[in-house]
Amino acid sequence: MIHVLARISVKPDSATDAPHEFQAVEQWADQASVDEHIKAPHITAALEAAGPIFSAPPAIHGYEKLA
Repeated sequence: MIHVLARISVKPDSATDAPHEFQAVEQWADQASVDEHIKAPHITAALEAAGPIFSAPPAIHGYEKLA
């Protein structure tokens, strides 16, 4: 099981009336599932379209649950 924390920061002038940082917490069966998701056409298209408003590249970290 892989847990992913993704943090996306946008330029303040691109996020009127909204926070400038967005976070997502996801759970995946394995690293292959994470890799497949990141390479999916709708994800790559969304990241490309949103790129101009990012203040930094998305920070994506994976963690395995500790027993």
